[in-house]
Amino acid sequence: MGRRQADGLPAVLQGYEIERILSSPYHRCVQTVEPLAAERHLDLEERTALAEGAPRSEVRSLLAELDGLGAVLCTHGDVVQELLGEGMKKGEARVVVPGSEGVRATAAIPPSD
Repeated sequence: MGRRQADGLPAVLQGYEIERILSSPYHRCVQTVEPLAAERHLDLEERTALAEGAPRSEVRSLLAELDGLGAVLCTHGDVVQELLGEGMKKGEARVVVPGSEGVRATAAIPPSD
């Protein structure tokens, strides 16, 4: 996600209740959600469970920890593929609902131009 898209993320997610913002510790992921964290006055939590190559069990544990909370997660394609069973376009965001059967995508937010 480019700087302009990251700066636009707060507007894109304006209608969503967000209680926590978590990111892979990779610099580009952190940069992506920094504007949103600043706008919402929330701490940005870096979590290795969202890093590229993170084991599925760690990601699932993190999702269980977040159950019932409005949270934004910034991660990588391999983690998304593992959780959703499908990839995403660069810069795309997904609204997902975790459940006992896994994670279900409910809406796709296309990358802004």
